[in-house]
Amino acid sequence: MKQIELPIGAVVEVKGHQLLVVGYSAQPVGGQQVQGYICVELPLGFMNSESMGFVACRDIEKVLFAGYKTDVSTAFTENLARFYKTYDELGETAATAVLQDFINFAQREMEEQAE
Repeated sequence: MKQIELPIGAVVEVKGHQLLVVGYSAQPVGGQQVQGYICVELPLGFMNSESMGFVACRDIEKVLFAGYKTDVSTAFTENLARFYKTYDELGETAATAVLQDFINFAQREMEEQAE
């Protein structure tokens, strides 16, 4: 299964459309969670909630711009993939604990970088 790897701000191509990654999600497809991105179409961007859509990782044909990656953003996408896997295997409570641990880590890292 393809998993989330791109940071917020990446630009991808799907079926001839250029899309900007603005968030992450997993959607149930065929009885399993499929990881993907919440995107808006370029050059329009966010117009309203209806201008956003889900794109499964497997549907991305080309990465046009990989976005700005930092150690924290890379760790976040790795832990987000772990969150979705844990959610499928162990349920919401365990997965939420995994994600909260990472959020705490990321906040500490960002505070240290700001000093």
